[in-house]
Amino acid sequence: MCIRDRYYTEKNRCQLLGLSALSSEGFSIEFERKADLEAISHGYGAGLIAYRKWLYRNIPDSSIKRKKRWYFSPEELHVILEVLNEKPEMIDVWRKKVPKGIDEIRNSI
Repeated sequence: MCIRDRYYTEKNRCQLLGLSALSSEGFSIEFERKADLEAISHGYGAGLIAYRKWLYRNIPDSSIKRKKRWYFSPEELHVILEVLNEKPEMIDVWRKKVPKGIDEIRNSI
C-alpha cells in the first residue's frame, strides 16, 4: 500500500474532513509558505532563492503574481535568511504565524 493510500485509510472522518481546507486559497497559501519555512529550516533557503529566480524567468508574466502570493519571493527569502542569521528563533514565530509579505517579515522581529 502506498503512503497516500495509507494516509486515507488510517485517518478517521473528522481528520479527513480537514482536507477540505485545502480548497481554501488562504489555507493553501499558508500551507505552501509553511513548506518554504520548513525547507529553510533544513538549510535549503539559498536553493529556494535560486529556484524561484529560475522559475520567474521561465513562466508567463501572468503567473508570477500568483506565485509570489502563494510562495515566498526571492526578496522575501533574502530577508528571512538575514533575520534567521541573527535570530534563529524567529523560525518558530513564523511557523505559528506565517508571514504573508515582506512587511510582515520585517515587522515580526
